Amino acid sequence: MNQEVTFLVQIDFEFPTEKGGNVSAQYFISETGLPEIVKLVQNKNTEHVFMQTGDGDVYQVPLTPGGSPSWLSTVYTRFPTKCTRMNVITMNDQETVVGLDQRSKLYLNENLVSTECNSFGLHSEFFAYTTLTHQMRFMSLNRSVQDNVQILKEKRKYDNTLRDLEQGSAIVVITPKGSKTVLQMPRGNLETIDPLALSLSITNRFLSEHKYADAFAIMRRGRINLNLLYDHSPKNWKSHIHEFVTQINNQEYLNIFINDLQDEDFTKAEYFDPWAQAQAQAGQQGPGGAPMTATSSLLQTELPFLAEVSAKQETTKSNIICDALYSYLEKDGVKKTNYLSLLTCLVKYNPPKVEEALTLVQQLKAQETALAESALKYLIFLVDVNKLFNIALGMYDFSLVLMVAAKSQKDPKEYLPFLAELQAMKPEYQKYKINMHLEKFDKALEFLAQAGDEYFPTCLELIENKNLWNTALIVFKDKKQLNEVREKYADLLEEQHNHVSAALLYSQCGQVEKAISAYQVCGHWKKALYLAQSIGLPNEEIKKIARDLAEGLITNYGLNEAAVIFEQYLDSPSEAVETLLSGGNFEEALRLIHKYGLQSMIEKDLIPALTEVARDQLARITTKHKQFVEKYNRLLTVRYEKLIAERDNLANEEWKDIDSASMYSYESRQSRRSNATWTTNSTRGSSATKSRRNKKKLSGRKGNPFEQEYLITELTNAIPSKRWQEEVKELLRTLIFFNKYEEARNLQTSFSNFLAVVQSGLPLINTPKVLSPEEEETEMLKARARHESPYHPELIHATTTSLHNIEAFNWKSDLL
Repeated sequence: MNQEVTFLVQIDFEFPTEKGGNVSAQYFISETGLPEIVKLVQNKNTEHVFMQTGDGDVYQVPLTPGGSPSWLSTVYTRFPTKCTRMNVITMNDQETVVGLDQRSKLYLNENLVSTECNSFGLHSEFFAYTTLTHQMRFMSLNRSVQDNVQILKEKRKYDNTLRDLEQGSAIVVITPKGSKTVLQMPRGNLETIDPLALSLSITNRFLSEHKYADAFAIMRRGRINLNLLYDHSPKNWKSHIHEFVTQINNQEYLNIFINDLQDEDFTKAEYFDPWAQAQAQAGQQGPGGAPMTATSSLLQTELPFLAEVSAKQETTKSNIICDALYSYLEKDGVKKTNYLSLLTCLVKYNPPKVEEALTLVQQLKAQETALAESALKYLIFLVDVNKLFNIALGMYDFSLVLMVAAKSQKDPKEYLPFLAELQAMKPEYQKYKINMHLEKFDKALEFLAQAGDEYFPTCLELIENKNLWNTALIVFKDKKQLNEVREKYADLLEEQHNHVSAALLYSQCGQVEKAISAYQVCGHWKKALYLAQSIGLPNEEIKKIARDLAEGLITNYGLNEAAVIFEQYLDSPSEAVETLLSGGNFEEALRLIHKYGLQSMIEKDLIPALTEVARDQLARITTKHKQFVEKYNRLLTVRYEKLIAERDNLANEEWKDIDSASMYSYESRQSRRSNATWTTNSTRGSSATKSRRNKKKLSGRKGNPFEQEYLITELTNAIPSKRWQEEVKELLRTLIFFNKYEEARNLQTSFSNFLAVVQSGLPLINTPKVLSPEEEETEMLKARARHESPYHPELIHATTTSLHNIEAFNWKSDLL
């Protein structure tokens, strides 16, 4: 009988505890159950101990000494292979065992993270490892293993989870809460680097705690774009601008920050944090993760200057920051400690406020000349000196102009005589000359108009040469001069066929007859007759104008308006009735007939006109009906021929052998090559050639490759509109009113048949493609089962991209 032998095994863990000393435990383990212990590690955060056995199983070892080791029956995690290096980390609040085997496979618990790992290390916020392909990868301790693995697999333009290394580099140690990482090179020397992921992590922590000076130092050392100071949390930055300026406390550093501003969010591109929660939540957190708020009351009590900034139109990020900084710095006045930053804000603004920057230099000149000289020298560094010279000249301050010119490379022999000539002129004419030099023609005209009446001919010349008519309508205050400008502008508009605007200007400058003529040309008969009556023209002359207007309206199909003129201004109701009848407006014509006692015109004019209109309408419907049927049948034929051709081509392709397939491939290549040559040459053709080609596409000639497109377009245009249905409805009512039942019945029947034909053809019109041979065969069988013709439109597939329909309208008469 075999007897189990029991051994007393003492395991000493050489890990110091927070209370001091080492941890040791004793277990009674049977001889047969003694495992091969490969590694023992302790989590320094939780003091939990983990043991790896020879088969890769990992157990959590309790620190309670004595007793039976029941913990051996529960495996904490299992590595696929035995790992020679092992550690324990806390990832997403879960204890995770890290293992690295001899084949460079890195495991986090049972998850394979990398197959080319040669070292790893731990940071307070990241787990990092290096690879045999000379890269350093980072995994966040605040996310799960699965999330980290997925993030590492994603491809991004800017990947902050990766850092390229020198070949053979291995991690020695990472400073827990810093950005320094010590690497050992293959030749044995040690080097220190600052990976971007660690630098960004520290920077974001400092920014959340509003430690702007510390963040600025880290960013300058790590060459991180300074836009992150604002992009990290715009609300926090604006609410803590006092701390920002106070902590930076250096004009040079502030100027570097302002000059680096770009109108993009760097947290969404170059410094995108793949591990972060929603950016909106991160942007609303203060120190320690406390929620931040920036209410209007805060702006008004703690930072009143920001209330003004928030009221401005903040179009871009750069403008927002420059507005806020300028408002904050300016509240204490312009002084030695802030004037350079104020200039930088003004120049960085989009568009740059260079004129305001020069005004600031003027203010400094009044305080201290040396300070103004320094400010101007700095401004020339930011802005081109020639641009500064022109802007200073546009400010009409010659002392400032000379000050800028002295700092430039300009030859005094060039600008001094020019400035002396300007100074000798009258103020308004001087400003005119300056703005002409600067090509600011609107301002030049404004000052020239103020220079005196003797310069009015020069004003007219400037207006005509530079097309300043709209400006001239504003700048001239003298009524005589303004009316002369209006008349000349109206003459120009008449030549350009802009009769409405010309008539308005003519009426404003007192040229009423010209205004009436312009209104006549453009058909504005009401305004023309109003002006004619307002100036007291003789009655006969008004009637002549009214008749000309009526005849023009008739020519341009304004028959109803022409009838109004005949009735109200020419006292000729009979002509008004005739005009209405010619336009088919029988109801209004009948009203005028009874109003003016012209009953004789009913039999003489109205009935014949009604009969003629009904006949024309019936002929129109008949013609459209015939054309629709012809094009519809032709479209059926074209599509059916294409179905047959596709089926035949498919059948022929099934019998092709390899040689014929090779020949087809050769021919197709030659065809594509020739088509490409033809396309290249065709693009060189003139617009007239392209126009002719487009007309050929819309040709209805049989066999044209674009015949189907042409037919669909024509059939779509033939669909009756709602306006046509309204015309038929009114005509039917009038015919019934005069007991023309037979004509009305014929018209309604004809139009109803036409609509029915169009409705039945809509499935064909709305079909964007022909059927494949398989679909065609299926639909053919369905049609035969329904005892329908194979040419039936239902053979065409009903799947459509855009539908054309007859607009629903109740046009029929219930009395027919």
